[in-house]
Amino acid sequence: MEQIDVARDLLDSYLADFQGLYSLRFMSVNVHQLCHLCDVVLNLGPLWVYSVFFLEDLNGGISRLVHGSRHAAMQISSSVSAFLTLPVRLNELNHHNPIRLFCERLLTSGQTQIKIAYDISPNLQVAGGYAVCDPVPQLIANALATSFNVVNGRCSYFYKLRKMGVLYVAANYRRDLQKVSCYVVITKDSIPYLCKITNFVRWTPCDAQCEQECNRCPARFFCIVELYEREVWEAHHTPNVRLSYLNKVLPTGIVRAFSVQDVSTLCFFMRVDDKYYIACPVNELETE
Repeated sequence: MEQIDVARDLLDSYLADFQGLYSLRFMSVNVHQLCHLCDVVLNLGPLWVYSVFFLEDLNGGISRLVHGSRHAAMQISSSVSAFLTLPVRLNELNHHNPIRLFCERLLTSGQTQIKIAYDISPNLQVAGGYAVCDPVPQLIANALATSFNVVNGRCSYFYKLRKMGVLYVAANYRRDLQKVSCYVVITKDSIPYLCKITNFVRWTPCDAQCEQECNRCPARFFCIVELYEREVWEAHHTPNVRLSYLNKVLPTGIVRAFSVQDVSTLCFFMRVDDKYYIACPVNELETE
């Protein structure tokens, strides 16, 4: 209850300043709804335990099933029935039947196809390809030697890791992306670390003369990270705020290696002026 009272004061202060910050034209009904958030929490529970975004998305999908001005309900019913029975009908067709291939494309349309290079373990895969890491940068070599006593051998970069369906992308991936997916929580010995993944590294114990080109050599997979430290911060003139999901952080300059199995949560990174924040997702319903 104390936290709700603090939240109410913060929201009231924000709403009082809103017109001066963004001008009157942006004071929409969505802004007004902030007045009711605290009461919603009191009546229904914390905001992270429920979501309507997937219902909103479902409504958008249903609206696209209507292609005429008459008998909308019948159009929706017919299209939904066809879509739900399509996977069953596919099993009755030969795998090389062009009709089956066309229907499979329909079912997967809009889904991002990710190339899996290697299955590290169930629900943990290397996505994309490898790039030779020769010579190994001293920072990476020191981190591997200090954390895992890994020396010599051969290293390759990979840039994407998929774990439990979530895609993590190292900061050294050069291609322009719409999303930043390198800020994470790594949990080691029950200690959560806020990190930026700079590199993913595949290490094999073979040497430069490896006849198998390392493809069939036993491999270990690591992430090289920069550590951030948490600091107590002040939010909207309220001192010593502690939020479980939002951390004001400072870069430490410390580089460390972890096993990719220790990656636990993808985070959101925010920079406001010269201040840095890392936010953890508060539910698993909405993914980015």
